Amino acid sequence: MSLQKTIDGIRDGLEQQRFHENEMSVRQGIIEPLLRGLGWPTNDTRVVYPEYSIAGGRVDYALCYPPVEPVALIEAKSIGKIDEGAEQQLFSYAFHEGVPILVLTDGQQWRFFYPAGRGDYDKRKVCVLNLRDGDSEKNANLLQRYLCYTSIQNGDAFRAIEADYRLLLSQREAAKHLPETWRGLVEEADELLIELVAEATESVCGHRPSEELVLDFLKNLGNAPVSREDSLPPPKPRPSPRSRIGLTFIVTMPDGDRIERDTIRATFVTVIEKLGEQFGMDRLVDLGIERYFKPIIATSKHLQFQQSQSGSHYILANQTTEDKKRDLKFWQVQSGSHYILANQSTKDKERDLKKIAKGLGIELEIECRPKETV
Repeated sequence: MSLQKTIDGIRDGLEQQRFHENEMSVRQGIIEPLLRGLGWPTNDTRVVYPEYSIAGGRVDYALCYPPVEPVALIEAKSIGKIDEGAEQQLFSYAFHEGVPILVLTDGQQWRFFYPAGRGDYDKRKVCVLNLRDGDSEKNANLLQRYLCYTSIQNGDAFRAIEADYRLLLSQREAAKHLPETWRGLVEEADELLIELVAEATESVCGHRPSEELVLDFLKNLGNAPVSREDSLPPPKPRPSPRSRIGLTFIVTMPDGDRIERDTIRATFVTVIEKLGEQFGMDRLVDLGIERYFKPIIATSKHLQFQQSQSGSHYILANQTTEDKKRDLKFWQVQSGSHYILANQSTKDKERDLKKIAKGLGIELEIECRPKETV
């Protein structure tokens, strides 16, 4: 019987309450059938060691490889009793044995821990699956990932749980910085962010919001939703190019020439063109500077994007609405026989100019400040 079919049978049993509400029922009716489905020789008690003694206590199963050398511990609880203080006991066992995988289960819910990690028990919890409510195929894949006998033998299971723990750790760290990042993007009126929101809104309703309206919305995101017309900010006059919101570049070239255009994108392109005139565009191409895994300066359009020409611009126009939103960042501006990727974020434009300057052995003075108002 396949592991997925075994899980389906267990799920049916849980729904029909065929298992007694005690640990022995969970062990015999759920854990041992699953271990057999995962390739474990459950009749060899040197490998699937029941009632394994550790530091004055006993863990329900020690999974061993080689025989009698535990590499994973499973603690069983009665159905619905998984939260009754078992984690502390299980981690104390892991401390004495040094095993890399811990499992706590009531037959229905399965919790996998990486005991060598940092933090409290919850922070070292790598995966939780539910045999009753979860997808059987997904549950089978997760059980195979962490507890397959072959994967234990060749070490893949240990590498998998460590990798998954480190991924969770990195995601927790990233999550801490999301609010700060969001505030920074809004406060500097990031050009790409505003354009993406405006483009997406236009694709939904056919009307493109002004930059002011988008920025007002982003700054108030998380507040009470706007539901009444009188709660909207008062209308503002349409700004002239010099009075638009956001930031602008003023780039001082090595010869003292100060470049500032109506948009950051235009300033970015102009600076590159000026450097191309001085050093040659091919030399800039040879620097190999990339953004989104694409060259900043290329001798041709990016081949995988079929673009329509609009003046000196090439616009990707044959994809779905969702793809248009996603691929907005790949717009290129034609400059002679070269193409400049020019729709990255404000910060990335600044970084790219600094990389180009470093590659050329020159200095560019880049001032980023709010746009002038009139």
